[in-house]
Amino acid sequence: MKRTLFVLLSTLSLTLFVISGWLFVRPVFAKECNANCPSGGKVTCYGTSCTAQDGVGCSSYDQNGTLIIEIPCTPLAD
Repeated sequence: MKRTLFVLLSTLSLTLFVISGWLFVRPVFAKECNANCPSGGKVTCYGTSCTAQDGVGCSSYDQNGTLIIEIPCTPLAD
């Protein structure tokens, strides 16, 4: 019983160590893009890649280049 528990805990510890090392070697990179809006505010997008154009808005993309979200500048209400 003690040997089985020791082997189980050792395997779990080794697995966690390997996963931690893999995450450390392969970090997630995120980019931030800001667009200034005519109303005086700004919109911000985050993603693997993104584009922003002042007065228009911003768009975020995943690692495959697929559009995640598009945030337009909203016009002022009359």
